[in-house]
Amino acid sequence: MDVLDSLSVAQRETLASFQAITNTDNLDTSVTVLNSTDWNLEVSRAAPSPVRSEEHTSELQSPPLS
Repeated sequence: MDVLDSLSVAQRETLASFQAITNTDNLDTSVTVLNSTDWNLEVSRAAPSPVRSEEHTSELQSPPLS
């Protein structure tokens, strides 16, 4: 069963808004964040995003020493 199939119309609309606002296309992460905030888009926007955290972590890593 596809994740999208289990969502209501309102949840799909919230998901689309969340992904547009956060500029992410990671469906699983987006649904996880939204579930953790009870599908409250305003709270979800303020929540730390695992996607953004991963991006920043990789940017902060030092290059390997030769």
